[in-house]
Amino acid sequence: MFGIMFLVVGVLSWHGWISIFAIAAKIISTVSLGIKNTRVIRIMNLISTPCWLAYNIFMFSIGGMCSDLIMLTSLIIAVIRLDIMKLEPKK
Repeated sequence: MFGIMFLVVGVLSWHGWISIFAIAAKIISTVSLGIKNTRVIRIMNLISTPCWLAYNIFMFSIGGMCSDLIMLTSLIIAVIRLDIMKLEPKK
């Protein structure tokens, strides 16, 4: 439902081919929120975050770029720790 809504809003607010990155990123991240498998959530966010980063670079959004770089760094660390090295988080 939300994916369709984001697609429609993205088409209505179209600013050229760069809008594809924002639409794809939002749909991927929205779908990932409905998944219970944390590994899949991390992988999906590893796909959507570079899309947001590309969009924010093109739009010259410094705050967006900083946020995306922090998110991307966190995701890479999480994938290495939790998926590749199989380290469990401390409780």
